[in-house]
Amino acid sequence: MLSILLLCPTSRSTLIPVIVIRALFAVLSITRVLPMADHSNYETHNERPAPRRRKSGREKPGRVKRGRVKRGRGKRFYLCLVLLFLMNLFINLEAVVLSPLLPTIAATLSASTNQIFWSGTGFLIGRTVFTPIFGAMSDIFGRRLCMLVAIALFTLGSLLCGVAPNIGAFITARVIQGIGAGGAGALVPIIISGMVELRERGIYTGLFALSQLLGLPSGIVLGGVLSQGEQWRWAFYMNLPASGIAFCGLWFCLRFEAPQAREPILRRLGTFDWIGVVLFTASIIPILMALTWGGTIYPWSSASTVVPLVLGGLGVVVFGAFEYFAAKNPFIPPRVFSNRTASISFLASFIQGYILNANAYYLIYYFIGSQEHTILRAAIDTLPGACTLVIASGSSGFIFSRLRSVQKILWGAWVLMTIGLALMSQLRRDSPQAAQYGLQVLASLGGGAILPGRLLAVQASQAVEADIPIATSVVVFLLSLGQTFGIGTGSAAIANQWQSLVDKAVAQHNLLPSQAVQSGDLAKTLPHLQVFPATVQAIYQDIVAESVSSLYIVLAALAGFGLLTSLAMKDVSLDKDGRQSQRFCDGKDQSTDNLTSDTQHSVDLESRLSLDSLIQEPFMADDSEVRTGSQDHSGRQLYAATNAQNRYI
Repeated sequence: MLSILLLCPTSRSTLIPVIVIRALFAVLSITRVLPMADHSNYETHNERPAPRRRKSGREKPGRVKRGRVKRGRGKRFYLCLVLLFLMNLFINLEAVVLSPLLPTIAATLSASTNQIFWSGTGFLIGRTVFTPIFGAMSDIFGRRLCMLVAIALFTLGSLLCGVAPNIGAFITARVIQGIGAGGAGALVPIIISGMVELRERGIYTGLFALSQLLGLPSGIVLGGVLSQGEQWRWAFYMNLPASGIAFCGLWFCLRFEAPQAREPILRRLGTFDWIGVVLFTASIIPILMALTWGGTIYPWSSASTVVPLVLGGLGVVVFGAFEYFAAKNPFIPPRVFSNRTASISFLASFIQGYILNANAYYLIYYFIGSQEHTILRAAIDTLPGACTLVIASGSSGFIFSRLRSVQKILWGAWVLMTIGLALMSQLRRDSPQAAQYGLQVLASLGGGAILPGRLLAVQASQAVEADIPIATSVVVFLLSLGQTFGIGTGSAAIANQWQSLVDKAVAQHNLLPSQAVQSGDLAKTLPHLQVFPATVQAIYQDIVAESVSSLYIVLAALAGFGLLTSLAMKDVSLDKDGRQSQRFCDGKDQSTDNLTSDTQHSVDLESRLSLDSLIQEPFMADDSEVRTGSQDHSGRQLYAATNAQNRYI
């Protein structure tokens, strides 16, 4: 009866009921409660030719290519990108802002050296350990929910840090903040990989690395500015508006298509590799603890440092064996390391993290001790290299996207960084400013290009599309782990050389035993070397320069090793889709992999039909569609495509 009323000629007596029924049918069709009827096979005795649709500049069926339609380029897409980059900036800023603030925080909260040490270690452990865990959990609960939880934890931790009344509350808050930072840091590149095809991802990965690198110098400079009195609390309060905006914006804008076949959450939780997560966590935590307190609280040769390192190393071996031989659904599938290019890129992530943090933390020692600059001035002196990193990472992303290849660019980047770091090892007290700043630029040109390049190489080399998210989180984890190693072992390299040079100066009677500064007091003493006589200051200026030089020899050797391993990479192509199953949906676009250009044109038409046009004319098609005999087939495709738009998570 409904079909008869919709299709029969309307008289004056039945005009109002027919309009009402047609309007109801249109509303139900638009809201997907009922399928859109396919009227192309019906004929009426008063049928008139279907009007030809006007073609605009935006509707050109001939230009639609199978599988190459851009997705998610509306306002929602760009708003999500801005919010993701904003979160990434503040997460990396928070990782380094604490270092200049530690003396002030210790004095304000009456904390001992061991207690204030744990405020940095707690953040580091929470961030590093939970990076791959959030990446794996996002496959179960979805990217959006996990991202919102990570932002909420980061925001809560920041608030609690700002209002902490004592050191115990401050350490707890830093752990919460670190967990949120680790989750958000892992999910940002994973979400980007679901928003953009691999062939275009270089641009956005470069911008992601730009926001990541911009946080390092900003955090150091900001920490120096806020290191006066109670102003240190604003280093945490400043996160609240940014995190709040990101949370609200992503709550409303971040949407993903659900996979075609998806098991219930309880079943996925039941098959999750919980044993692997426990083994992984129990192995990484003692390694991180030993690296952070080695050479500061305990000597590197003490049992308190060696035992955790050995136990953690054995735990990593057990974890790897369990994942390879026993786990049915591995937390970190061994197959992500199975190809040569991915393995080399994972190693590059660790090396890059080591070099980046060691350079960011200890180049300041050179300017404070050797050039006698203040902490704030020394932080500013490192800006040429930091700004070059930002520019190089952003611009290299465009180059990767243009060339759709990473191999040759990475080779050149490793060469630049190796040469730059090797030359920086020759910096001395009397080195000209052109060398002090210019060599930073040279090394950073290479380092900036490596950051987005190694992530793209890992994603492009994955044979299984479902492994892209966990492989991405492993890249972020190894970068964070390398940063921890860079801080811990970097201080050991400087301290060993420092102690050797001081002992030599005392033995040669250039320094009195009372004037000898031990390596354990290096960080506290460097800003106050001016208390010594001018001749002693000059000796210490040379000692600082040579001690920092020993670290840069290590960094140059690591960069050279990275260069040699990169020569074995395959020239993987970025000219493919490469998105994982949870793909970003902007609400305007949809996949055309299974649609012809004419059917896609019909989908665009149906999405633009208004209620008035449905009331006046229940069927509307191109002359080409009416004349062909494939109306049923195109209608079924149209119905499947329009319903596919509504599968969001």
